[in-house]
Formats: sequence, C-alpha cells, structure tokens
Amino acid sequence: MKNGSKYKLLVVDIDGTLEGKNGVIAREVKDALSELQCRRIGISLSTGRVRSACQNVINQLSLDGYHIFCNGALVSSGNGDKEIFSTPLSKQALKETIDFTRSQGIYLELATADRYFIEKETEASAIHQNILNIPPIVVNFDTIIEQENIIKENLIRINAEDDALIDSFWDYFKGEFHLSRVNIPHLTNIDFINVVSSTVSKGKALEAVAEHYGILIEEIMAVGDGMNDIPLLTSAGLGVAMGNAPDALKAVADEITLDVEHHGLAHSINQFML
Repeated sequence: MKNGSKYKLLVVDIDGTLEGKNGVIAREVKDALSELQCRRIGISLSTGRVRSACQNVINQLSLDGYHIFCNGALVSSGNGDKEIFSTPLSKQALKETIDFTRSQGIYLELATADRYFIEKETEASAIHQNILNIPPIVVNFDTIIEQENIIKENLIRINAEDDALIDSFWDYFKGEFHLSRVNIPHLTNIDFINVVSSTVSKGKALEAVAEHYGILIEEIMAVGDGMNDIPLLTSAGLGVAMGNAPDALKAVADEITLDVEHHGLAHSINQFML
C-alpha cells in the first residue's frame, strides 16, 4: 500500500464520485474535503463538464486553484480568469463532424469552456440542460465554429435506437478523436459521449496541473468512477476507483473504495490522505 502522507493534491471526478444519485454531495464527503483544506492539501475537480456547469460544486466546497474540465481539454481556475492548458478542436475537425452528424441524424452539441450550443431542441438537449442547470444556445453550427473556440463535442445516447447512430460515429472517426462514454448515477440508461482532440485525456491534463503546482505527479491521489477516468487514475501517484465504477476501471486502479452512496470518496480520503 502506498504511503498516504506524501499526497499533496486530491483530484476528483464529480458525477458518481463526488455526487451520488441525488446529485448531492454527502455530509461525510464534505467533512473529509474540509479537513483536507484545513491541512492545506489541494483539491482539484476533474470532469467532462464545461466550467460553468461546475460552479455550484466549486462554490459549495469553496474550491480555489485549478481544475480539469471538458474531459481534459481545459485546465483553468474555477472562475476562468486564468487557463494553463487548453486544446480546442480544429475547425476542419468540427466541419467534418457537423457534416457527418447532420447526414446521419445524430444529435450533437458543441461546447466552449462555459457554454454549449445545439442546432435544435430535442429530448436529449432537455435532459442535458436539466443535469447541467445551464441552458444550451440554439445556433447554426457553421456560423458558431467561426466565432467561438470549441473545446469539445457531446453525443447523447438516450435509448436503444441511438446505439447504431453513435456506433457509426465512433467507427467513422476512429483514431481522429478521443471519445469516452460517461454515465450519470441517477440516469443509468443514458450515456454521454465526450468528443475531444485525439491528444487530450484527463491524464495529460493532470500532468499540466502537477507542473503548474510544482509537485510530482506521484504526490497526487485521484479518485473516479468512469471509463474516462482511466488515464487519470493510471497517471496519478495513487489511483482510486469508486465501488460503483466499471470493472475495467477497477482493474487499472491501485485501490478500490466504497461506492458513492456509501461515501467512498470520504473513505478513501480518510484512509490515504488524513
């Protein structure tokens, strides 16, 4: 077992790790995080969400410092006043995905650091708005990619009919992008597919965080529950998978903690950092 006394930074996923099925951070988790702050141990979020969709969490926990957003495509302060790492999608890549999704009838979202755009409102857009608590902006994609710095795209699977469409996107663009599938605990039948540059991952973003803070990556403990957390957990000094994580993530983790409903994050903090 690795020595918990050496960890100087906790990096933590949100959905299914920090927040449970009710979308609330448990008191036990808040207490453990507060104790870290009292001991001047840093806390960074690592999420597929855009920055603005994390403000409630950042405010609740009084988090300062730098966080990983958009599945690793952006590392910035919580209020966005300083970015230390950003890998936007190229205009050519955006044009290709827009043309393909239009031709196949696939729902697509485009996201900047703080906003996301759709071409029409659908059941999928309503579901995502309810989760993020920020409304999408209806635009013409051809126009917006010339005006905005698009960091990631989202596909959403809401029923079995979407499987073939998403598979066709996955197959067509295989190797051109880094795609990862994310599930929200209280929406077990719905998947969110993050589409970012092929060079992007939470692991590479973690390296940028460590370099900025002047600490070794071995001095970081990371906790997550999704397949997009594999690069994060395998890069950190200690990678902890939640009990509700898929077997593939547990297989690469250094440790496995309790599930989110039994406050696995608090348990791992107390076990390895306090």
